[in-house]
Amino acid sequence: MRDVCLAAVQVQATTDVAANLDRVTNLVHEAMDAGADIIALPENYAGISASGTLPPCIADPRRLAACPAIAPFLAATKQYEGLLLLGGQPIDAGHGRHANAILVVQRGDVVARYDKIHRFHATMPDGALLTETRSTAPGERPVIVDWGGVRLGLGICYDLRFPEHYRCLARADAHILLAPSAFTFSTGAAHWELLLRARAVENQAFMLAPAQDGPHAPGRESWGHSAIIGPWGDIIGQRAHGEGVVTAMATATELARVRTALPALEHQVLGPETSPEVVTLSKGDGSP
Repeated sequence: MRDVCLAAVQVQATTDVAANLDRVTNLVHEAMDAGADIIALPENYAGISASGTLPPCIADPRRLAACPAIAPFLAATKQYEGLLLLGGQPIDAGHGRHANAILVVQRGDVVARYDKIHRFHATMPDGALLTETRSTAPGERPVIVDWGGVRLGLGICYDLRFPEHYRCLARADAHILLAPSAFTFSTGAAHWELLLRARAVENQAFMLAPAQDGPHAPGRESWGHSAIIGPWGDIIGQRAHGEGVVTAMATATELARVRTALPALEHQVLGPETSPEVVTLSKGDGSP
């Protein structure tokens, strides 16, 4: 790994796609001007619809550059030396469904894509049912992007709840883990920071987690708290609420320090194929 400046862009997307994209484009330029090498946008950065409806700006996979949610960022990065990660962009998957994808942009071109594997399906405390499983086609495999020796492991939002997803990336020597998200207000308040720090600690990697913030549309409100986490689990950058950019350095020295001082990744014994032994005991009253 080499030292890189990370930037997480926090937005409050609404149903007004044009206004959203104007603000997000300005924030991307702000991150560039701040010297960021890797800039990540949150899930559904172009717009968030009311609960139960399809997201706006679903891209045609054959014509990504023509999508109004993608084209401005291809133009913005033509002279940019770093990477821009468009987090959670919907892409048509056929049969009335869409993929939820991270698109990695370099010098005005989409150079990599990861489709979200784990899809959210839950009932919120207010009774609202969020059913990403109905409209979103699942991705098939995790993705790592190796950018000149800096290895980025890609994940999106609900992937964060599945440690095996990020452990798969860590086994392939990911240095920085991604989690662009639109965590709901209630689940974010309870679990967002906890999950980010856990994934960083157990995989001894930096975590880059741009987030949606605030109310978006009827039935949709996000927790915010975009964060950059160090491999020791410390928060090295965070924006609680409001649109803006948070930056922090991910250094080779810190990554090596943590992995050398406590080489837990080298000590892993159990693999994903391991099944536990199950010991069945009686209740003590003669019944099994």
